[in-house]
Formats: sequence, C-alpha cells, structure tokens
Amino acid sequence: MTSRFQSGLSQNIQPPSFELKLAILESFYQRTSQSESWYQAEISDEMLRHIAELSSSNIREIQGFLTSVMVIATSKNRNGNKLTREDITELAQDAFDTQRKKIEIATIQREVEKRYGLSHDDMIGSKRTKNINFPRQIAMYLSRELTDEVFASIGKKFGGRDHTTIMNGVGNIEKKMKEDRTFYDDIEQLKVIIRERS
Repeated sequence: MTSRFQSGLSQNIQPPSFELKLAILESFYQRTSQSESWYQAEISDEMLRHIAELSSSNIREIQGFLTSVMVIATSKNRNGNKLTREDITELAQDAFDTQRKKIEIATIQREVEKRYGLSHDDMIGSKRTKNINFPRQIAMYLSRELTDEVFASIGKKFGGRDHTTIMNGVGNIEKKMKEDRTFYDDIEQLKVIIRERS
C-alpha cells in the first residue's frame, strides 16, 4: 500500500461519456421521482437517452436540466398532455446553448439585488440582518449553480468571505428549496432571468 501511494497515480480526467451521463440521469431520476411528492409524471428511458444526447458535460447542469424537464412533465400531465422529444429539445436549446455568454457572478448579484431591493454594498458587506443575509445566500447559491466558480473564489466576490460561509449559505438555500415549493419556483424563475440577461 505504501509503495503504491508513494508512486502516485496519473489520471487523465475526461468529460463524461454518453453512457456515464445516462447512468447519472437514470440514478438522479430514480431518486428524485421517488422522493419528491410534487412530481406526477413519467419520463421514459427513451426520453432520458434523448436528454443525455443533448446535455452538456457539466453534471450540475445535467441534473438541473432533468429537474426542469420533470417540472414541465408534471405540468403537462396535469393538463392531460405528455412530454415529447420536441419539448426536451426546445428546453435544451436554452439550457445547453454553447454559444450563450458565460454567466458572471456580478450579473447574479445585480439581479438578486434588484429582486430583493438591496444595494451592492449590502450584498458584499458585513451586515447580517435577515433581509440582507437571506438574499445574499440566494446569490451565493446561484453563483454556485450557474457558474463553474469554486466556493473560495465565490467568497472573494462576496466581500472576501470564507469558503465555509459560502458552503453554509448554499446549504441553507438548498434546504429551503426542498421544503418550500413556492420558493423553489421563485429561484428557478430567477435562474431564467439571469440566463436571459447574461
């Protein structure tokens, strides 16, 4: 064991293959469909394969996109309709458009500031009142979800905060999104606005 650790391991990290993306989608779909009471539809294996074909190599984006598809599938099911390949293709054009501009944390902060009536000084400052800290955590969460920035670099753009502060903020928002469907929908809507304005 010691000699193996000392010799080290050189690993070439490649983007996920189609098979890996499909396996991730199948696993995530199975867990989510069984645990979320709001989900009231069914996505076939063929549809999951279509999502894998269209998706990016970013695992967070893949899972986020599948969640969006599940929301649409539930909505269509309630209206007596079924999800189609065309629906997925149309959604994917927005979610995985390789030509779209890179989303900047500054854009996320600006849109959250507008939504919650904060100044930029409030966003990156030291005040921790609930009406400031909660929107700040939303911006932290969105920065983690919509960019490739790590916790430490996100912290620098929020007034030099420690990475553990960002992790805690992200965790708080994820927890509330699971508990509050209305809040979940608000955050998803905010994501759409940010993508449109980036």
